[in-house]
Amino acid sequence: MKPDLPPHSFIGNFLMNIDQKNRVVIPPLFRDILNTHYADDNNTVIITISMEKTIAVYPMSSFDKFIEKLMEKPQLKSKVRGLTNAVSMSSTPQKIDRAGKIALNNFLMTKAGLKKEVYVVGCVDHFEIWAKERFEEYIDTYIQMITALGDTIE
Repeated sequence: MKPDLPPHSFIGNFLMNIDQKNRVVIPPLFRDILNTHYADDNNTVIITISMEKTIAVYPMSSFDKFIEKLMEKPQLKSKVRGLTNAVSMSSTPQKIDRAGKIALNNFLMTKAGLKKEVYVVGCVDHFEIWAKERFEEYIDTYIQMITALGDTIE
């Protein structure tokens, strides 16, 4: 039996808009988690590219744990080194403003294919910002996979 999710898990998805200054509102549920469980992070998050070509948003302390785990891997292996470089080169700290928004840089927005409408999606220890169309395709694919898997259960 798997343990229950901690009460500070980022879960769910929210359709949001990027404003003219390339900022997106962090959903209130996620802001509450950041304010309650990550208060020591000083309203600062790390934004970086994810493996799904989205923008990953980590509380500072979660990002530190992610980096620690990554640095435990053998950095002489080219794939590990490539991941380490990709994460470090694309990561930047961002302050959450009084309106609950974070600024997104052009580099990450382009790599993630973001336009005006985006989904902000919980990923347990962090959340991601997905291009609307890419997220909907991703979900449709997984619904088909789950349906097919269900058909094989006896």
